[in-house]
Amino acid sequence: MTLIRRGAAKLKMLARPKKLVKMLTPYGLVRLYQKIMEFRRAREQQIRENQTPSVNEEIVIERHAPSLPSIKVEDYWLRTHRHLHAMKIVPDPGARQCLNLVISSLGRAQLFGGIATCTGIATVLARALDMPLRIVTRDGGATQEQYLAIMAAISIEPWGDVLFYSDSSRNDLGGNSLPVYFSDSDIFLASSWWTATALRKSVKSDRIYHIIQEDELMFYQRGDDYLDCWKSLNAPSSRYIVNSHYLGDWFKETYPQIYKNCVVFDPVFSKCTSREFPEKKPYSLFFYARMTNPRNLFWFGARIIDACFKNGILDPDDWNVFLAGDDSIPQLEFFGGKKTINLGILSWEEYKSFLRDVDLGLCLIHTPHPGYPVYDVASAGGIAITNTLYTKKSFPTSANIIACDLLEEDFMEGMKKAVALAKDGSTRRENFLQQSIPSSWEESLSGVVDFVKNESLNGRQQDWQN
Repeated sequence: MTLIRRGAAKLKMLARPKKLVKMLTPYGLVRLYQKIMEFRRAREQQIRENQTPSVNEEIVIERHAPSLPSIKVEDYWLRTHRHLHAMKIVPDPGARQCLNLVISSLGRAQLFGGIATCTGIATVLARALDMPLRIVTRDGGATQEQYLAIMAAISIEPWGDVLFYSDSSRNDLGGNSLPVYFSDSDIFLASSWWTATALRKSVKSDRIYHIIQEDELMFYQRGDDYLDCWKSLNAPSSRYIVNSHYLGDWFKETYPQIYKNCVVFDPVFSKCTSREFPEKKPYSLFFYARMTNPRNLFWFGARIIDACFKNGILDPDDWNVFLAGDDSIPQLEFFGGKKTINLGILSWEEYKSFLRDVDLGLCLIHTPHPGYPVYDVASAGGIAITNTLYTKKSFPTSANIIACDLLEEDFMEGMKKAVALAKDGSTRRENFLQQSIPSSWEESLSGVVDFVKNESLNGRQQDWQN
């Protein structure tokens, strides 16, 4: 017991350095103890420094900690910008002159809107210039059958000399694609700012005509895509083929550099010659509903229809509501219990057949371009209601098209007029017979043909002078 008490007393002394120093002073051992303690403290400090890095060291370690394999900046850009890959275009003095249309692909989705229009323009131009038409696809294939289907859909006689080329099999870095040979006098039609950008990496700008069918800058927030688009639209020696006088007026007001180097045409719509206007019940309301395309203002349109049922403008017993244009939208139930009939994405034949029975179409688009569905509905004999925006203020080609400002109260008044006109068969029929919506591609594109002919001739003359 005594031994244990002595050991405990020694441990207490080790924990009290001042008392230990006092004990050791008579024996001259203080200096030795101090040296031992200094060494101990220095060792502990060194260990702490090795185990706990400084704030700056923590930041450096955190920033440089490898989490993913490194990649070259150029390779990373190519992998994330497939749409801007350069084409493998090889000059060949012996190649025959071609008109080249560069698009994403030909297929079911391309029967509607921009790609079909581009293909129609290229066909009319190739025939007028008596040149082979080469359709170049970057994201998918193209076949003669697909080409013929699009020509039939938009009522244009196919051109007999059509070639197909695709570099959709290229790898992530833009390699592994077959070359396309072209002559110095080839003409290129770009269907978008990104195909125009890709072409300019291999072709002189004065050989490229950008078919511009929207204010493409509106698609992007202020970021890299916006900057790339802006640079493409402002490239030196650029030439533009602008879809609709509405868009032409917008460019004249806001982008004079585009307007001064462009030619404008209005799109064409086939008129339904067999339409009848009987009294019936229920009537058909077509809502062009595309949640996947924000500019088509899905929620604004859905709430307007709901408010029309709520305020008695639409009677649930008198109207069926059809949604078309998007497969992802569930069946909707409006005020009073009226449920939608969802058609999703239709084939061209299904769409034409459906339009023959449409009495009223709600077709919204938050851009300066009018969009195609508003004219599809009016050309088939229906009443179309759409929105104004910027230079898009009225639709004088048809009294069966009603345009409203994007305010709920304005659209409610517009819907009242549209519903009444849809039920007034005689007035609606008279408006239909007198409307002047363009119906001939050759007539509508005559200015485009002259523009390309003149610009191409001037380009060849400059080449000879150089």
